[in-house]
Amino acid sequence: MPEKLHSTPDNKNQVADFAAKILWLLEHPEDRKKMGEFGYWRVQKELDWEYSVANLLAAYRRAFSKRAGAQS
Repeated sequence: MPEKLHSTPDNKNQVADFAAKILWLLEHPEDRKKMGEFGYWRVQKELDWEYSVANLLAAYRRAFSKRAGAQS
């Protein structure tokens, strides 16, 4: 991905930055296609509920165990 598509946390003009990135994507169909394919793959292989449930349940267990320890 080209450097100009990366955002910085201190970005002052987010609307203009976002618009520039959309225009870049419109002007670069091959890169846009690759990014779309990668995003689709990532959702299917890493972010799908099937893969997320174990991490979510572990986070709940940690949160509840800390809360139970604080109330003792």
